[in-house]
Amino acid sequence: MKPKQQPSEPPRPRTDLGVEVSANRCPYCHEGVEAAESLACQGCLARHHAPCWREGGERCAACGHDAALVDARRAPGSFPAHALNSIFFGFTLFVAMPLVLWLKLAHGIDRIGPVPALGLPFGLLLLGSWLTFALNFKRTPPQRRRVLLALIVGATLLILAGLIVASLP
Repeated sequence: MKPKQQPSEPPRPRTDLGVEVSANRCPYCHEGVEAAESLACQGCLARHHAPCWREGGERCAACGHDAALVDARRAPGSFPAHALNSIFFGFTLFVAMPLVLWLKLAHGIDRIGPVPALGLPFGLLLLGSWLTFALNFKRTPPQRRRVLLALIVGATLLILAGLIVASLP
């Protein structure tokens, strides 16, 4: 048996592999994840956006584990982002309808024509939708962003078309 030869230099890790690794990238959408908005897989500790975790079937996109670590800063009673969105959208709805009724009863909005009577509640709802989308832009995964944007733009165009048709003689 031959004796092993000692290398002249100790081995060094290769740095020219061209692989980029980030501990803060969601394995589902491949976007950056901030600690405040993340869930971590219990199996491999990969961070996910909360919407990505739900969209991926409540499983880790990296290893398939179905349990997430609970962040100690988030108490079980704290509001998730989607609940706040619902509250904001509901608030917009409940502000729009009484405002329209008040304008109708107190100021006779019908004298102006059907366009303001129709446009005001839908305009306020669209404003709430756009604000909700803008406020949650960074928290929303890119796939869902495109869908939400398409829905909101479609609703905006549909309502504008309805208002144009309603204003025709």
